[in-house]
Amino acid sequence: RKSVYGKSKAEAQDKALELRRQVMTGGLTDATKLTVGEYLGRWLENTAQPKVGPATYLRYEQLVRLHLKPRIGAMKLVKLAPFHVEQLYADLNREATSAWIPHRAGTVLSNALRQAVRLTLIPSNPAADIKKPSPPQKEMLYLTEDQAKLFLQAAKEYRLSALFVLALGSGMRLGELMGLQWPDIQFDRDQLCVRRSLAEVKSQFILKEPKTKSGLRTINLPPSVVESLNEHRKQMLAEGQDIKSGHVFVTRTGNFIARNNLRRHTFHPIRKKAMDRAEDAGVSPFPEIRFHDLRHTHATMLLGRGGSLKAVSQRLGHSNVEMTLRVYCHVLPSEDGKLADLVETAIG
Repeated sequence: RKSVYGKSKAEAQDKALELRRQVMTGGLTDATKLTVGEYLGRWLENTAQPKVGPATYLRYEQLVRLHLKPRIGAMKLVKLAPFHVEQLYADLNREATSAWIPHRAGTVLSNALRQAVRLTLIPSNPAADIKKPSPPQKEMLYLTEDQAKLFLQAAKEYRLSALFVLALGSGMRLGELMGLQWPDIQFDRDQLCVRRSLAEVKSQFILKEPKTKSGLRTINLPPSVVESLNEHRKQMLAEGQDIKSGHVFVTRTGNFIARNNLRRHTFHPIRKKAMDRAEDAGVSPFPEIRFHDLRHTHATMLLGRGGSLKAVSQRLGHSNVEMTLRVYCHVLPSEDGKLADLVETAIG
């Protein structure tokens, strides 16, 4: 039972009505009775959904629904202890169908429990001192410069060749490429502005702004990329597409391009043709790259040729230089030999 008090009867009645509204909307909860599953559901709706993109929210919801709730959802939130979290991770490591699931589920749980501490629902985070399962170490793939040229030669045979030229020439993410509109390109300045990204969630297309300020950026384009975009614009004009305010890369009917269709009907055939031609061209065998590895290729080429780490980080739209360094530290040219020479000059 809950009691309310007021300086007058009217004030007490108003407080009682507000209390009743909270009960009806689920806003009033006895923390001792709240289960982990109930809390995770509210965390998804109230905390996660407003802060993350649609695709990320869908992954969170699936992790909660399929992996967290079935194992710890029935427990009282205030009773959840580090022992239970450790057991959860062990079960996920043993039972999950993907090696990434335990790590991602652990991240979601830890974030949710951190918020529960902020809301004073629990005194401390029981997952804070339990090491999350480590994600599998996946080798980053990228093309050499000769392989990249061979890939672009194969891409010329396809309607969307400019998409791949721009991917390798700008380092843009696939969602950013798909969200690009013609007004975003300044042909007279050899520049484009990244203003939005196209997400695809359950076959639904959603245009969204970049998650961070660093994602909103201007990219200078090489002449060959501008030339390819100009040719693409002429082709789209001949098809009757909207080249004034429409999207740059669309289907023949002017609709958004589904990612699976792009990979199946364009990217994979281009990659296969380039791989088949590599031996005849005297180029080293192709790795089994994904579309996202075109972005890795772009960054690797720039860093390998001495590009500034900070400038490359800004071009990629990373939130900080540390993220760029963490991803590409192994491809940075070593200058340790020069440092040894400097030491020799100083003390030798």
